[in-house]
Amino acid sequence: MSKNQIIGLVVAAVVFVFVAVTSAITNSVMKSINFMDVLSEGSIYPVTGDYIGVVHVKGTMLETTTTTPFETLQYDHQRILNSIEEMKNSGNNKGLLLYVDSGGGGIYESEELHHKLMEYRNATARPVYVYMGRYAASGGYYVSAASDGRIYANMNTLTGSIGVITSYLNLYELFEEHGIKYVSITSGEHKDMLGLAKEELEGDNAVMQAVIDEMYERFVEVVAEGRGMSVSDVKKIADGRILTAKQALEADLIDGIMTYEELKELITEEWGGAVTIFEPEVELSLFASMFATANQLRTKSDAQAIIEAFEKRGNGVIMYYAQLS
Repeated sequence: MSKNQIIGLVVAAVVFVFVAVTSAITNSVMKSINFMDVLSEGSIYPVTGDYIGVVHVKGTMLETTTTTPFETLQYDHQRILNSIEEMKNSGNNKGLLLYVDSGGGGIYESEELHHKLMEYRNATARPVYVYMGRYAASGGYYVSAASDGRIYANMNTLTGSIGVITSYLNLYELFEEHGIKYVSITSGEHKDMLGLAKEELEGDNAVMQAVIDEMYERFVEVVAEGRGMSVSDVKKIADGRILTAKQALEADLIDGIMTYEELKELITEEWGGAVTIFEPEVELSLFASMFATANQLRTKSDAQAIIEAFEKRGNGVIMYYAQLS
């Protein structure tokens, strides 16, 4: 064996040992520390005086979790719910400002957040302001409808998209072409109707359409109640279409067009300068920031992009969602 080969083996062995030890230490630390608990310790709004609390709804609204310092959540569903609960129970809190920059997400998360906002309103009788960033569409509008007539958008906001969507991948014909047999044992003919490689049966789509229609009626009901509109008037624009801020204002889906800073000034004036608009920030760890940057720089194949898209949205997941980017 040559000198170079021996050096190579030694280096490989050292690297292997280093990786193994590092992995063992990391796993041990992760088991003993829940990083989300660390991040959420204490008050989200450590304010001594009267304040309007800002809640950010950004990214796709899906309930996901992270337990390591190498990950971060753009949309943290549980933290948002906790934020609203804390303000509801705070005597210093005088109102809530919901900043929405989302194309929507799951029907469950949208409904749960909307319900939490309505719970806050009903329990406190305090105002709920909404500001729309780049997007406040579909589920993003669903949660915005919890405001009590105080919805404002940027002039370049895209909103609306009132409707429901589900999509799924079916590889049945591809499997047939390559002689691959998909086996699924079920208790009923529609139990596996969204199977990845199952032959579609007559009636499968009708079953899903009935579910979609029910969720759609709920969406329309939420908008009608939130905006004081009739169901028939809402349905005139509830065909999934995207609306500009100007179109949304004309359709009575929002109450004004202004910048975020202008809205904060308006709120301050309404309260005679007697409240602070408090905007909590969650700083990313160095590891999370580096990991996110590296992940964005990584080249992805078409297959990887497809897989990640379905991991994000799910196969057959019913959503209040608008694909805007």
